[in-house]
Amino acid sequence: MRAFERDVIFEMLSLGKTVKVNAVDVETGMEISLMAADGTPTSTLYQVAYEKLLYRLGKIAKNN
Repeated sequence: MRAFERDVIFEMLSLGKTVKVNAVDVETGMEISLMAADGTPTSTLYQVAYEKLLYRLGKIAKNN
């Protein structure tokens, strides 16, 4: 797993056979969430959430 370039707070909550992942960018307060199958490797959850957050931040920057 590569190092993250932004400060991000992650939260993972197990919901039956799924896991809900929340990620918040510390600088902007932008928050994303996603659902994944229980048993998905933690490193994958972190990476996918981080990339989704970067995507959202990029869309915001592009529209401003």
